Amino acid sequence: MNLAQRAKERLRKEFVEQCLVLTEAREFRVEERSSDGAAEVVLELEQPRECLCFQAEPQGGTRWFQYVGTQKCADGSLLVPTTGGGYIAHIVECKATLDSSKWVDVKLQFAGALLRLHGVAAALDLRIENVKCYTAFRKSRLVDPRNVVSRHAMLGGRTPPADALADHAKASADLRWFGRTVHKDVPLVVEQQNGRDVGRARLAIGD
Repeated sequence: MNLAQRAKERLRKEFVEQCLVLTEAREFRVEERSSDGAAEVVLELEQPRECLCFQAEPQGGTRWFQYVGTQKCADGSLLVPTTGGGYIAHIVECKATLDSSKWVDVKLQFAGALLRLHGVAAALDLRIENVKCYTAFRKSRLVDPRNVVSRHAMLGGRTPPADALADHAKASADLRWFGRTVHKDVPLVVEQQNGRDVGRARLAIGD
């Protein structure tokens, strides 16, 4: 039984229509449609592959994942098959501005997406072998976490602990329940589309 047949037999039709796309292609798009931070990130493979695209539930809800304890979820994810029979999960979150507090939130969104992906993968008999995360942004205000902590301490303000920020400097993301995974920043180029700003980027993710 192929993947499309498994999805049809094992998953609710409404869930597939709202959250999943199974298609063979070389390019896949993740979109953020908010008016103040609209973005489009194209994930590009070296050759066409049959991949499973997962997008966040409408309104960030948990209708289809009521067992999941968080509504946070990244904007889009892509499961790409490997030569060994497993899948690599590519998870994308888009932000207008990335700063220290939003970095902590982004990691929760990555983890929420991965929780959902594991649920889908289990239902479809897929094995997730590896995870790679990407944050697409128009502006970044992240600095050395030691400087952030020192500045906030002097001002008496609250800030995430240094170890919550240090992973970003090492091109990784600590996803709490799932441990540390590879992370990459993706700067967006802002363009005009239908009278509004849209951030765009292309990202080669290999096969």
